[in-house]
Amino acid sequence: IHNLLGYTRQRFGYLTNLGAQRYGDGNFKKGIPTDVALESLDRHLAAYMEGDRTEDHLAAIIFGAQLCMLNEKTEGISADYYFKLSKKND
Repeated sequence: IHNLLGYTRQRFGYLTNLGAQRYGDGNFKKGIPTDVALESLDRHLAAYMEGDRTEDHLAAIIFGAQLCMLNEKTEGISADYYFKLSKKND
């Protein structure tokens, strides 16, 4: 976590606080399918690339990536899975 700079964590925190106010604290932990998360992530990436700065699309992209990671965790993929896989291929 030390590689996530304070500025990044702060922006992500603002986004998740807004989400907690709207949907309830930790509501995302109930599960959001990966395809839904990817669609949202893609919409936010497209909006950001088009120059839309009306909301924090970059923080939303991080949130979408987190949802996908949490789904992988539920599927049994360990936190170090990809690291170990890359070490095998060295």
